[in-house]
Amino acid sequence: MTVDTMEITSRQKIFEIIRKHQLVTVSELNNYLEMTPANIRHHLAVLIADGLVERVDLRKKVARGRPESVYAVNTVFIEDGLETLVMGILRSWLSTVPAGEVEQIVQSIARQLAKDGVVAGFVPVNKKLTMGISYLNSLHYIAQWEASPSGPRVKLGNCPYRKIINHHPELCLMDKYLLDELVGLNFSQVTRLEHDEIGKLSCRFIGH
Repeated sequence: MTVDTMEITSRQKIFEIIRKHQLVTVSELNNYLEMTPANIRHHLAVLIADGLVERVDLRKKVARGRPESVYAVNTVFIEDGLETLVMGILRSWLSTVPAGEVEQIVQSIARQLAKDGVVAGFVPVNKKLTMGISYLNSLHYIAQWEASPSGPRVKLGNCPYRKIINHHPELCLMDKYLLDELVGLNFSQVTRLEHDEIGKLSCRFIGH
């Protein structure tokens, strides 16, 4: 396992603990993980920069000392009517596209979305996966990956389009092509908005 892979795995563990316990301090994370407070703060800073976690409060320590910051999972989908607008635009636009051209257009959209996250030149697949996951998280996918004998498995812990996905399943295809572009492998979707091991909805893909 590379240093980058270990870092992203540690970050995933921190995120899962925050998601499970809702409100968590560095001291509490330190109790759950064999990790120094300095390393925990480093990973929290990355999660905050990625828009996945936010600092929401200060909590007094039981013992004497300065109050601690309290961290929570960031709200990634705001109820602002945006989904209604997007669904209307997609319906209007796709109604003018021949059925045989929809996949090609969806792939083109994915290519545009991935443009800022694609790494130029030769980069090992593990490095591409780590960087690709970080880019997906900047788009609020709450993504993570793990190695498997059949190929890398990617879990998307949040579907940014879940409010309209039943009306526009082609967006799942867009996610597949987005992964293809970011990692340079051919991904296929294994599950779609199924409950994971802690009861949260997620989508899973495998790369070949």
